[in-house]
Amino acid sequence: MSSFQYLLFATTVLSLATLSAGTTTRDECTAKDETIYHADAENVVPPVFIRDEGPDDIRGSARLELLINAQGKICSIQFFERVDREWAKKLGEHIVLYWKFKPATREGKPVAAFFPMNFPPVRPKNR
Repeated sequence: MSSFQYLLFATTVLSLATLSAGTTTRDECTAKDETIYHADAENVVPPVFIRDEGPDDIRGSARLELLINAQGKICSIQFFERVDREWAKKLGEHIVLYWKFKPATREGKPVAAFFPMNFPPVRPKNR
């Protein structure tokens, strides 16, 4: 599978997951003129994974990149490796419905950012 085909596959999986979860698309999730940063960019404090409020019934692992907007909402999900389509759909739905984030900040203001992470996430201690 070429890189383009894989990206298309990951985007299709995300589209299916987000549509079935009743969420908005990336274009509706970030402002048209909004700058989207990478979490490791200079002067950017990355998003903070707060909690997973969902059931603990999804098994497996994956490397992901999430786009999290300035309100902490997940706008898109990309998989960095080939995964089963049904599993990816279930995981995508779970992430969109149950994961909570504090948004990235730049100069103290919330910003949209791409954020790489692993599934399952490291669950923070209760705050």
